Amino acid sequence: MLAMPPKKSFWQKNLKDIYAELLEFLQHSWPINWSYFIQPNRLAKSVILAPYYLKAGLAVSIIGAIISVSFLGSSVYYLLTTEVADKGGDFREVVLGQQIKRLNPVLQATSELETKINNLLFHPLYRVEFPDFGNYTGQDPKITPILLADEPTWGLDADGTNPYKILKFKLKDNIKWSDNTPITIDDIIYSFERIKEEGGNSEFRQVFLNYEVIAGSGDGEFEIRPNNATVGANPQLIYLANFTPISEKFYNSGKNSELATGPKSLQPVVSSGYFTFPQLTKDPDTNSNQEVQNPIQKNFQYSTVVLNRNSVQNLPEEPYLDRYIFKIADQIEDKGGDKISLQGESNQKKVDFFNRFLSPSNNQFSSSKISEITRLKQKVTPTNTYFSLFLNIQASRGNLEGYFINQGLRKYLICNFINHDFGNEIGESVDILPTQKRLLPLQFGQDYNPDCTNPESALLEQVNTRGSKIYTITNDERNNIKQVQIFGQNPEIILLALQEFEAFGNVVQNILQQIGLPSSIRYVDASTIESELNQKNYHIALIPTTLLNGNLYPIFGLSGRNISNITQNERVEGRKVEEVLKTYSDSNLQDKASKDQLVEFFKNQFISVNLFRTKQEINYSSRVNNLGQNFPDYLTFNSELYLTLPRYYTQTKRQLR
Repeated sequence: MLAMPPKKSFWQKNLKDIYAELLEFLQHSWPINWSYFIQPNRLAKSVILAPYYLKAGLAVSIIGAIISVSFLGSSVYYLLTTEVADKGGDFREVVLGQQIKRLNPVLQATSELETKINNLLFHPLYRVEFPDFGNYTGQDPKITPILLADEPTWGLDADGTNPYKILKFKLKDNIKWSDNTPITIDDIIYSFERIKEEGGNSEFRQVFLNYEVIAGSGDGEFEIRPNNATVGANPQLIYLANFTPISEKFYNSGKNSELATGPKSLQPVVSSGYFTFPQLTKDPDTNSNQEVQNPIQKNFQYSTVVLNRNSVQNLPEEPYLDRYIFKIADQIEDKGGDKISLQGESNQKKVDFFNRFLSPSNNQFSSSKISEITRLKQKVTPTNTYFSLFLNIQASRGNLEGYFINQGLRKYLICNFINHDFGNEIGESVDILPTQKRLLPLQFGQDYNPDCTNPESALLEQVNTRGSKIYTITNDERNNIKQVQIFGQNPEIILLALQEFEAFGNVVQNILQQIGLPSSIRYVDASTIESELNQKNYHIALIPTTLLNGNLYPIFGLSGRNISNITQNERVEGRKVEEVLKTYSDSNLQDKASKDQLVEFFKNQFISVNLFRTKQEINYSSRVNNLGQNFPDYLTFNSELYLTLPRYYTQTKRQLR
């Protein structure tokens, strides 16, 4: 008997039928003929014959798959790599109303632009970063060696005493000028001597006159030491000696009179810093490949200065920029014509950076107005430059002889400035000090509110030894003029101020007029301020001081950078205040008794008053903003802006982590 095949179950039969029907559907009934997929050469035809909605769906699916794969690949790429700066690109800064006559850091700069360019062309021996004196707590400045192997160190006298007289230095190995010649001790000595000459850089000259540089016993070693036995200890010398050397070979040992007028100080093609100065350059504002003389002239004035990246770098961190371009603008707004304007340059996207000190003279262009004109990002930051009034208590000129040194008149004048609200006149331009910080020097870090109630009444109560009133005050109510008289005579007051800060000088002059002490202003150049102060031909000096560490001696002492002889005849417990200042300085600010005496002296004598500190507006392009650069909350020196600017870059690349 033949065996019968096994009978298929219900599910087996139905699954077979379902498979056959599905195959039939895919081959003949689906909008895309499935059989075409079996033949790759007919695949494109099957897609073409498909309905539009299926084509769209298929396209979306393919694009989605590509995007997914791209995101996955990009994620892996970004995880395995990091973004780093790539060399290349130009950086443009516009400066307003500046000109250049010479570019040489051993000479006194004639404009802010010259200082900016020198900061990029030449490295100092070391960098000093000062604490914020507006919130001073006694911290020391930070020293970073640049051309030096290490920080300067103190050396002892031959007898092993006076640790703050001799500074020892050692140059780095293999540091070079941009022409590939080594930077030597001879360059250091040459530069130091040029600074000491007439017309030398005033930031260092007054201090260096008392010192000399001599070569040390080892390679690259040198010392700065007093040049005569009368020079005392100066702990602050370590913060004052960070000068910038130049190449003796390039300048051919010229004296300052030659350096100031010679062509090499306008085209310093040998430099030590991030950049060098090409004598010929391509104009960055034209498409021409023809080289022109640098600086570039327009309308018989210098309009553009081009700096090229130095091929010889003396620091491990090199700049990324190819060129740093300074454009000199004549005006802020574009008024047509051929004058260069900040607005015109920004409209053409040719501004990366613009900064300025705020002052009452430019109130017509407020910070918000500048931002509106240029469409640049901006930040306004206070600086460490303070304006103070110093009274000549040895006054012996005009009708103030023997009386201006009287404490009563000093207190009257100072109290009026302590109580004065500068907000109405210059509030947007400066960071105004609170009243408790105005009388005592800020280096003490102490607040003090003197009794300045009704200073006019206190003045009128002053009498001489015979009981006669010294001062009277007349009021011309009709013309709203007040006049302080000394024994019935109108004093002739001379106010000394720097020409570059004329706007602030005018503010002080107006206040003096209001309190009955009208004055004439004598404006002087920064390079001559020391000699002007020493000659004592003034009654009041309005001086910007960048305060040094915690030491008062450089401000008030005989060898000070800013104020000299101002307190020579005043005494503190039988000693001249100069001697107390010196004791305090020689102790490296550790002699508490001297500090206490000085605090009491300034509380009682009213010889100076702190007014305000300057503010600086920094405007920068979106491109710079995107680099993530953070500007400091305050600036010690204007040059702080240029410590990181050369590091900016305009191109990036990725490399494996």
